[in-house]
Amino acid sequence: MPDQPEKSGKQSLATGVKGTLVGTAAAYLLLRAGSGYGWLLRPPGADNEAKFLKKCLRCGRCAHACPYDAVQMAKLTEG
Repeated sequence: MPDQPEKSGKQSLATGVKGTLVGTAAAYLLLRAGSGYGWLLRPPGADNEAKFLKKCLRCGRCAHACPYDAVQMAKLTEG
């Protein structure tokens, strides 16, 4: 394997800062795009949001029946 030049401290710092900025911007955009409950996913086959919320009993049976824990109940901290 050819020897790769070592990164200087400035290059490592710049890479870390860039990664932090990109991650922060992505998180901000995702949170901003998901106003209210829009970012929460509903079970497959669910109607539009208004119909689904009318029908949902919030019993959690869909989460218990779902294999691989793909459907999970929202936590209190998630709104």
